[in-house]
Amino acid sequence: MTADALHGEGIALWRSGRLDDALDRLGRAVDLVPTEPAYRNSFALVLAARGQDAAAASAWRAALALDPALPALWSNLGESRKNTAATAAVAYGRALAADPHTAATANNLANLRLAAGQTAAAVE
Repeated sequence: MTADALHGEGIALWRSGRLDDALDRLGRAVDLVPTEPAYRNSFALVLAARGQDAAAASAWRAALALDPALPALWSNLGESRKNTAATAAVAYGRALAADPHTAATANNLANLRLAAGQTAAAVE
């Protein structure tokens, strides 16, 4: 099976709630093409869905090492529950620098700033 096919199957399994099977397929896709950041991103999303936050953050960092310009990777890393507020803010900022039109990321950063009492920065 090709890496693309494994990735597609892994996504379908993830969406159907079969996280263990999804992780298997996505891990195999990463093994076949370790230089594809999209495969690592999907793998990290499933790890996060399983509550394996440290492993998910590590997988996002590995994907970012391959392509630090992908805003989705920064945004997903920002959402990791293993982050401090400062780390999440940096990740969201990098995502928005790469794609300033991502409303969900802007909203996440604004909420983070509101929680920190930074109302003016949140409105910005």
